Amino acid sequence: MPYQLFAKFKIPLILAGLAFLSFLLTNYNNKPHFQEVFTIGKNLFEDKAKVNQERADKIYSILKSNLQSPNGKYTAYVKDLKSGEVFSILPDEQMAAASIYKLAVMYKTFDSLEKGDVKENDVLSASQGRLDNLLGQKQGSGSIVSHTVDDALSLMITISDNYSALLLAEKFGWREIDNYLKNQGIFDFELNNPNGTRATATSVGQILEKIYLGQAVSKSASNEMKKLLLSQQVNDRIPKYLPQNVKVAHKTGELDTVRNDAGIVFGKKSDYIFVFFTDTPNPDAASETIAQTSRDIYNVLETGD
Repeated sequence: MPYQLFAKFKIPLILAGLAFLSFLLTNYNNKPHFQEVFTIGKNLFEDKAKVNQERADKIYSILKSNLQSPNGKYTAYVKDLKSGEVFSILPDEQMAAASIYKLAVMYKTFDSLEKGDVKENDVLSASQGRLDNLLGQKQGSGSIVSHTVDDALSLMITISDNYSALLLAEKFGWREIDNYLKNQGIFDFELNNPNGTRATATSVGQILEKIYLGQAVSKSASNEMKKLLLSQQVNDRIPKYLPQNVKVAHKTGELDTVRNDAGIVFGKKSDYIFVFFTDTPNPDAASETIAQTSRDIYNVLETGD
């Protein structure tokens, strides 16, 4: 029936179409608003490109002025999760991860929970002396350290408890965690490294983005990871100078000369990934630099100032 109707009205439809086309061509020069629409659209595009470039220039100026220091090394990775824009300084330079490695352990733990290889109430145990030896510090008492998988996850992320992290990492294996990350497309994050755990700002940003998108193991697992990161109790870096109502899901890391922080900032206009690695002779000053840089970049991304 539709074909029969089309055949019946085919000629009238074609004639009507030709007449409309003729009208447009005849009146094009006499109707300046056609040109105006095109011009307005073009101007809007150009204005937006100009604004984006100005914003990028401001962010790179902040990164370069704050992080390029002759006294030590800084690397940074910033991604606007709404526009997809990335702003970075040495993002693929491997740095000492410090406790940032716990993000990888968390990722693998949730994968094992999802597969049923472990359960939340499974108890992990080791002697304190063995754990101290793994940490390269003076051995304490011979007492046994025990935590359930669920408690170890919480302690490892929220207060950066080292014993909990070691219990989980030893359970799954350092090399196995590395291989798991590579299978997820996350490279340059090395836990099984003789020089200590290493990572790049880009690789950490990849983990955080997977969590944000609900792609880290599963949507429910990603949500649980996000909750843990939002409960972080060490807040002297990325969140320090941000508005109190701004949520930050992040993980810190520190060693003698190292101060790191990496997280997702949930802004008013958009959400952002911030990753900062530092290795300097003045780590306390580095923490303050991270906090100030985070504030300045947030202001640009949120307000354009």
